[in-house]
Amino acid sequence: MTAGAEGGGAGGSESRHVAGSGTDASAAEIESAAESREPLSAARPTALRLLMLCLDERLASSRLRVIELAPALAAAGARVEVLPYPRTSAARRALATAAREADVVLVQKRLPSFFEALGWRHLGAPVVFDFDDAIRVRQKPVRGSYASGRRRRALARALGSSAAAIVGNEHLARTHLPEGLPRLVAPTAVPLDVARRQHGARDRLSVGWVGGSGNFGELERVTEPLRRALAARPTDAAPVELVVVADRDFEAPGLVVRNVRWSAETQGTEIASFDVGLMPLADNPWNRGKCAYKLLQYMAAEVPSIASPVGMNADVVEDGVSGLLAAEDDQWCDALGRLLADEALRERLGRAGRAVVDPRFGFEHTAASIVAFLSEVVATAAARSE
Repeated sequence: MTAGAEGGGAGGSESRHVAGSGTDASAAEIESAAESREPLSAARPTALRLLMLCLDERLASSRLRVIELAPALAAAGARVEVLPYPRTSAARRALATAAREADVVLVQKRLPSFFEALGWRHLGAPVVFDFDDAIRVRQKPVRGSYASGRRRRALARALGSSAAAIVGNEHLARTHLPEGLPRLVAPTAVPLDVARRQHGARDRLSVGWVGGSGNFGELERVTEPLRRALAARPTDAAPVELVVVADRDFEAPGLVVRNVRWSAETQGTEIASFDVGLMPLADNPWNRGKCAYKLLQYMAAEVPSIASPVGMNADVVEDGVSGLLAAEDDQWCDALGRLLADEALRERLGRAGRAVVDPRFGFEHTAASIVAFLSEVVATAAARSE
């Protein structure tokens, strides 16, 4: 997940989505939205009226924390409308009209310019800023440093124009939010009604990873420990393949790699086919803000997992109980060897991982906590205006 640049952001078509309608409007329909508006999602008249702004439906954070969550928010009692963050005058007019009808506006991960942040203050409804990455630092270091004054200032503008914040983990709450700002820690929800690993002996084992090709560098960190673990296996042991579910092919000389193109429709089935799930992360300022999403996906599917003890990974996995944690190459090699050699251990960790995720990280639980928090924000804002 990559944060939008200060004063900029990802491109993409301007589309309008209403939770519960299952439809998206074209750019032309958005431009006329200020004059002709369709009903928001069906809910009781006194429901919280929530307007959500996301950067781009092609971005993982927009998809996972806004678009896919919207129906659950509606089921939790909110009246939800989703709009793309405005980049045209017509879209800004549509936003102004929508905001006048909303009780609260949630802005997902946009690092605003000075004038954008000023505009947030005049929307007529309190703004809540949502993010799930360490957006005050760079994703990659420049001259050895992750620090970014530009991002830090933009984050300060966003939070200074917001009544509250929702963040994906405790690390972000501690390191990114000013003291006194109301906040909710809401990890990115995962589907719980998913295919699960079929436990039992296998003729062939798979070690799996799912993610974007931009993160192949993280996966490369464990290819050598995997080679070592496989070299130590008995000659009559079941063969092992590395399954990579991504947007392009991954290569690892000396390993049998099966590349599978990622799609929202098939990723659940692919994950459930893993015998071991991998979530390696280098320990750096950007990764410490990650929200362990792929790890939660593995656990929801009862896939036993190995993760670096970085960021939220260490909060989700109890080492040896609901998964395995590995920091150094030798630890990765040992953890891989143990899991590949022991189906009983794979099953035990897989089932324990599922118990951690369900229901705490599901859509229903997450949506209920967000609606309750936003209702408090609205009540506080109303009290202050009296």
